[in-house]
Amino acid sequence: MLSKILFPIFGAFISILFLEIVFSFLPVNRVLPGQAVNSITPYARYSPNRDFTSSTGSLMDQPNVIHTNNIGLISPVDYQKNHKLPLIAVIGDSFVEAKRVDQQKTFSSLLRQQLKSSHRVYTFAHSGAPLSQYLAYAKFAIEEYGAKQLIFIVVGNDYDESLYRYKQTPRFHFFNRQSGGKLELHRIDYSPSFLQQVVSSSAFFSYLAGNLQLGEVHLSALFSPPSEEDLLLRYAANTEFDASETRMQTSKLAVDAFLKGVSELPGIGREDVLFVVDAVRPHIYLDFYREKVKESFAHLMHEYLKSQAGSLDFSVIDLESVFLERFLKDNKRFETRTNNHWSEYGHSVVANAINSSKWCAQIIQNQPVLPE
Repeated sequence: MLSKILFPIFGAFISILFLEIVFSFLPVNRVLPGQAVNSITPYARYSPNRDFTSSTGSLMDQPNVIHTNNIGLISPVDYQKNHKLPLIAVIGDSFVEAKRVDQQKTFSSLLRQQLKSSHRVYTFAHSGAPLSQYLAYAKFAIEEYGAKQLIFIVVGNDYDESLYRYKQTPRFHFFNRQSGGKLELHRIDYSPSFLQQVVSSSAFFSYLAGNLQLGEVHLSALFSPPSEEDLLLRYAANTEFDASETRMQTSKLAVDAFLKGVSELPGIGREDVLFVVDAVRPHIYLDFYREKVKESFAHLMHEYLKSQAGSLDFSVIDLESVFLERFLKDNKRFETRTNNHWSEYGHSVVANAINSSKWCAQIIQNQPVLPE
């Protein structure tokens, strides 16, 4: 009787062990182990000084190797305090992490190379982070590394996901309404669970969670994915197309709270801040959807952020106009077919847009170039 119970358990163990060995040689999309987030370490980060593989989908497309630096952020460079060069902090989410792009060819690395004689460029980003977390990272960059300028990369799902009422992901900061009605940053502490540690340490389980996303999508979506037309009408810029009145109103309050928080950051003037707002892709590539998407939540919120930031004398780069002009000229998309994040080509266009901006010229003009 005991053997009948133990035999299938032993068989399952041997099967998993075999799969683990096989997948350890493949570029699976590794689930990165995270550091605890609490009052002592309040900002979301990964385990430091690690190299991980990254890829997309069941066939492990776009394989890449990524590195976490000395403080546990995805970056090819370690961060130093009390450096002679002023710091530009680039803040965002997975678009800044750029796990599918060679780390030396991301827009932040290209900027780092272009500005190496006058500025440092460090990134402060985490996949899934919204505007509220960007504000927390800005405070971290200023307090710990003395950041003098800030570049915020804003994408379509940053708005409502900044509100605690819509999202409560442990490790992030969210805007939560206090008793007086004011939106304030609220941190949700995080401690890696045993299951998360197992998944992050296993190649096979990372494939299930990171490539197949079994914990996030229904199995039916893997085998019967919706058509591109259906997706374009249901989603825009990684968020639902729907722009209901309640969703718009609450998201505008999040934008207002975010811009107010940025305005009050110590030692940062409005001339020191640049907002880079992504285009609603892939809709901009097709005439019909280019017009239709103007009704979407992401487009309307992008317009609101650009308007409010401009009225406060912040600098803004609108990537929709940058991308559309380049696309109509070259007919080349800025992401791959299997992933909506910027491709290597997209990163080069973003880097050029920032480097050639009036904002960048102004901060270089105001900072003497030091010898290398």
